[in-house]
Amino acid sequence: PGDSVPTAEAATERALANRPDVRAAEEQLRAAKLNVKAIQAERLPTIGAFGDQGVIGPRNDHLLNTYDWGIQLSVPIFDGFRREGRIEEQRAVSNEADVRRRDLRAQAGVEVRSALLDIGSAREQVDAARERLRLAEQEVSQARERFAAGVGGNADVVTAALGLTAARNQLLDALTLFQSARVSLARAEGSATSIQ
Repeated sequence: PGDSVPTAEAATERALANRPDVRAAEEQLRAAKLNVKAIQAERLPTIGAFGDQGVIGPRNDHLLNTYDWGIQLSVPIFDGFRREGRIEEQRAVSNEADVRRRDLRAQAGVEVRSALLDIGSAREQVDAARERLRLAEQEVSQARERFAAGVGGNADVVTAALGLTAARNQLLDALTLFQSARVSLARAEGSATSIQ
């Protein structure tokens, strides 16, 4: 197979960018960090506006308009350290998400390197199988020439033909193994739907 194989670095970068599990872990970490910031922001004062309009009166013909509006400022002073507990809890969630993200990134790298090694091994097997096929074809040709010259028997031709069939089967097995290794690489890269 003459297909070009990406470098381990390029394949790993592609895996980290394309794999849904790695992307999901990145988003979970980002969300956990944002939760920590949101809880920390609860310490800040808040300002709000309110308003209400209505009518009041004993009967419909004697109704007066009423208005109520204002600005409200809330300054958190003490909450019994609940906020700090929630912050620590969210930091633990964030740390756990970070560990999970790092593990998935490392796992993706290992899977990519393993798939690349499998491709290299399968490629060598394909090359060896092609060489065996070439030699088996030569052996059949030589056996036929010997038979035609009266030097060899028909059994030699049949034996050589069986060897040729075995060599073809070995080549097919090696090519299947190579394609399987390519699928493994595509899966490790997160692009198993677009194998070329």
